[in-house]
Amino acid sequence: MLEIAVSFRAMQLFAHHAHNLCARLAFHQDHEFFAEAYGFAEKSYDNIIERIIGTKGEEGLDIKNILKGVYSKLDKAPSIGVKENKIFYMFLLEQFKNANKELNDLCKKPEISEGTRQLLGGIADEVEVFVYKIQQRIK
Repeated sequence: MLEIAVSFRAMQLFAHHAHNLCARLAFHQDHEFFAEAYGFAEKSYDNIIERIIGTKGEEGLDIKNILKGVYSKLDKAPSIGVKENKIFYMFLLEQFKNANKELNDLCKKPEISEGTRQLLGGIADEVEVFVYKIQQRIK
């Protein structure tokens, strides 16, 4: 479950970065959307980490390992010099799609408790809404 938490931390950092750097046409809408996305990703990360601690303890939550995972997910992220906000959306869309797959795969594991399955399912439900919104924005 730590892998999906890392995915949400990476999404949170990227969406916040996009929020800070977005510009040009549709600035206000894009700025607000990225704020919504990083808030959701941060909340999801926190909920998943707290579930991990509650069910398995804090072992395995070494910040250096988490940051290595985040870095690997953001290694090819667009950053400064982006000419069109669509580039930020396209990267974030891929991150949300990957998270959705990770969530669905996790929910199928027999060792996942019903409560954890519900937590992950609720997050997956919101991820699907973000995927839809991003796809509509990219059109």
